[in-house]
Amino acid sequence: MGSAVMAKPGDRIRMVVQSIETATQRVIGVVLLLTVLLVVIRPREPNNPTNPLIVVVGLALACAGFVFAARRFGIRPAPWSAKRGNRLGWTLCGATTALAWLTAYTSVYETTWDSRLVQLASALPPDEFSEYYVAYFSRYPNNYAMLAVARIARGMGAIGLNYDAAFALINAACYLAAAVAMYIVVRQIRGAKAGALSLVFLLGVLGLSPWMSVPYTDVLAMWTPIVALALFLPVLRGPTIRGVVGALAGGAVLAVGFVLKVTPVVGMVAVVAVGVLAFASPGSRRRHARRAVATSLIAAALGFGAGYVGFSAWASSSADMPPLTPGVSKVPLSYVADGIREQYRDDGSVVYGGYDRVVNLATWGRPTDEQTETSRELIGEQVSTRGFAGMVGFAIDKWTFNFGDGTFWARGEGQDMAKPLLASFPWRAVGAANDPAVPLWGIHVHLAEILWLFILTVSGAGLLVCPPRRDILLAAVTLLGAGLFMLVFQGRSRYLIPHLPVFCAVAAIGAATVWRRLAPRLGRRAILPG
Repeated sequence: MGSAVMAKPGDRIRMVVQSIETATQRVIGVVLLLTVLLVVIRPREPNNPTNPLIVVVGLALACAGFVFAARRFGIRPAPWSAKRGNRLGWTLCGATTALAWLTAYTSVYETTWDSRLVQLASALPPDEFSEYYVAYFSRYPNNYAMLAVARIARGMGAIGLNYDAAFALINAACYLAAAVAMYIVVRQIRGAKAGALSLVFLLGVLGLSPWMSVPYTDVLAMWTPIVALALFLPVLRGPTIRGVVGALAGGAVLAVGFVLKVTPVVGMVAVVAVGVLAFASPGSRRRHARRAVATSLIAAALGFGAGYVGFSAWASSSADMPPLTPGVSKVPLSYVADGIREQYRDDGSVVYGGYDRVVNLATWGRPTDEQTETSRELIGEQVSTRGFAGMVGFAIDKWTFNFGDGTFWARGEGQDMAKPLLASFPWRAVGAANDPAVPLWGIHVHLAEILWLFILTVSGAGLLVCPPRRDILLAAVTLLGAGLFMLVFQGRSRYLIPHLPVFCAVAAIGAATVWRRLAPRLGRRAILPG
């Protein structure tokens, strides 16, 4: 009786932790499904508009086809050994990366925004920077890392590659790193078939996208969240030295992503949140296990700090910039002021929470304390004008606007939409689906939108039916963090690109989970593959 009474506090802790983990995973699943519903019934038109009827019918057919396939074929043992299946998975990693490189090489066009500015600056020695370039990098000093990579691309001219061809290789290398890490994560959680499906998803939403050819931070940072997730997985499987080392390396990888693009920092928040649950769970009550969890969290923080200092030092040195104006960099509250306002394109359509000219003019070149005060006033104006209900409505519109764009703002910056492909025949024909002047572009946009909404659908459904697991929870919390980051700060749908491999991983895991649930209930019973 005494031992049973002693066990009650542990039981209560276990129930609380499990309830929190289950509720969090389910809530994120519901959020993703509601997002799809909002996009379908109340779309907020992105820069590449689609026909709502075509999208709804296409998504319905995709979902119906998925259910039919699960019912018709069930789950059967793989016709090959685990070793051969793994070999096929790695082959698919290489094949999809090759297609992504081909897309990057054949879809090159002349960008008209920050990407172009960095490209031009990378050809200049420090003493030839114009006053505007100095002012730009003083305001956005985080772009020195992008400039450092751009100078590497310039240096690849020594082996016969021009700037665009060099970045096609660099972006393809980032894609390969993301694809490999994603396959490893999904294979460990749901097997090689689900890992292969994640590769197909990633190819469809990004590998064949015009973004593969754009020399900017979005694709450069895309490997960091998923590689960090792969490194953090051993931490969740028990107290081992490998887990501590993985946490240290994962933190450093997220720091690289943070320097390049900022948004990967949400991965650290997710690690801390899930790590706290692991620390508090009954399975971690033993002193050794608790110490291992705490050590891993500290290692992740130390890795992040060391990675930030090290990569920042390398980027600052390699960027080779002239002295910048101190104290005028854009303050975080200015990004919130951007993100809370509506902007209007030339055709009168609305952009929710993107780059805002009013905020930019009011804060450009100003001291940081003055920027903060100005931003606070602009935020106050919006809040007082809209009121509580208006702010909630704006948040829903902004969330729908950003998550309802399957092309992720492709060709949406500056005057990019009007720029022709630079590739010559026959390469130009290969990249025709990424040329807005060609009818294939419209087909590409609709297919990308349907695929993206299908990814969100199976992700949400999978999180609802999958038993709570901390590895899946870590990925799901990371996705939610990316969405909330975009909701609070300035953001466009392209800011999701660094987390697309994580989305595709969760979608593949979700699809495999839902398939396993559907097969026995709707069709024949089957033996699950090992």
